[in-house]
Amino acid sequence: MDDMITEIIHNDNAATALIKGELVSSFVVTVPPLGPQKLQKILPNLMADKIAGEVADHHVVMLEKQADDQALVAVIRATDMSELIVQEGNFKAAFPDYLALPRPEESSEKNPEDNYTYYLDGDRVLIRHVDGTGVVLARSIWHQLYNPSLGYQVFGLDHRALPMGADLLVGAFSPQKPWQNYGRYFKRSAVLVLMLLFSYSTYLVIKTQQNQDYAYELQDAQISLFKEAFPEVRRVVNVEVQLNSMATGKGGAANGDALSTIARGYEMLSKHPLLSLQSLRYQDGAGATPLSLLLSVSSPDFASLETFKTDLSNQSFIVSDGGARQEDERIFSDITLKLEGAE
Repeated sequence: MDDMITEIIHNDNAATALIKGELVSSFVVTVPPLGPQKLQKILPNLMADKIAGEVADHHVVMLEKQADDQALVAVIRATDMSELIVQEGNFKAAFPDYLALPRPEESSEKNPEDNYTYYLDGDRVLIRHVDGTGVVLARSIWHQLYNPSLGYQVFGLDHRALPMGADLLVGAFSPQKPWQNYGRYFKRSAVLVLMLLFSYSTYLVIKTQQNQDYAYELQDAQISLFKEAFPEVRRVVNVEVQLNSMATGKGGAANGDALSTIARGYEMLSKHPLLSLQSLRYQDGAGATPLSLLLSVSSPDFASLETFKTDLSNQSFIVSDGGARQEDERIFSDITLKLEGAE
């Protein structure tokens, strides 16, 4: 917040905050012949084509009505205004700091609208144009965008140069009395607590449902993989028990991680949506030979296959490539997986 305010001007027992001009864009726009209050209501819609992003995310203010149905308008993000209001202190008004520069005088030069006044503030250059708008630039790019010979340097900020109409503290961001500020804090806290409670309750309900759905998906996937790997088994009751029973009966404890190998292989494949599983076979080794998982996969290109193999290797798999072949627009490859450390 301290970085947001560049200067505080005290005048007639009232404090005016000058905030960083980088946060505020200013425009001169044509407005219909309406009163200030009605204009303020329709102003966001008039500025829609000039605002980057959603209009509702911005605070739009008519600072000053000019001649010929022209108005000086300021636009600032609503979140920046909220930060300013939270710690506003005793400020009665707020403006972008570049509006505290006097407007340049129009001259008889060929392009008088190019005239501008500027104020050097460290690495920042505050600029104000003939039409009343302004901008803040980094000193390093100032001369690249502006003609120095057309600029009039000033050596201080002057509250008398500020617009005579409204300031940024209007509408939802109007200054409030101290007791109103406390009420605002309590209201915000209560709303925040209710939102947190509602969000957490919703999260628990959704998470429980997601976990249950995911468990069913895993169970179906395990059964499907088991049937593909062991087509001779007609009835599947408990995948883990049946798989480990078959593994320990065909090679001892070295093959006891059969379920882990198949499940992890399937999990890695699911992370590569471009690949398609064509077939899956389980190969039990003889004696101390480790369990192997034989995958036949297809891919739209070789790069996706290589990425898949690399990811498998990074997950403690020993990957053996059985070669690749191309059929029509797909690449087919046979891959053998073994867990590292399996002997």
